[in-house]
Amino acid sequence: MIEISHLRNDLNGLEAAISRKKFECDLEGLLKLDQKRREEISAAEHARAGQKATNNEMSQLPKGSPEFLAKVAEMRELSAKVKELESAAKEADDNFRNAFMSVPNIPHESVPDGKGEEDNQTISTWGDKDD
Repeated sequence: MIEISHLRNDLNGLEAAISRKKFECDLEGLLKLDQKRREEISAAEHARAGQKATNNEMSQLPKGSPEFLAKVAEMRELSAKVKELESAAKEADDNFRNAFMSVPNIPHESVPDGKGEEDNQTISTWGDKDD
């Protein structure tokens, strides 16, 4: 499995290495899914922090006061927004992971290029060979 930092930092090198395996995958599309995933996670975390700050403010208010009741209403709205954003972040993460798992490992530099199995080279054998 490749590292996500390799995808982000060396897209052209990764495309070249994968093409040596005669395999095609949409790495630019994968980068877009990664960017969307990161944006969705960030938005969800930001909303969660806002919810926590509002909760802290609410805890300082006297229960039953108009300000407290306003914060309760604000918390309900924030809670719904947080759930929606976390759901979107999870969906974006799932989409990215599914696409990322389809990217093959890159071949080692020492592996010769070939058109198929007939181009494979025998490096060593062990035991009796039955023909």
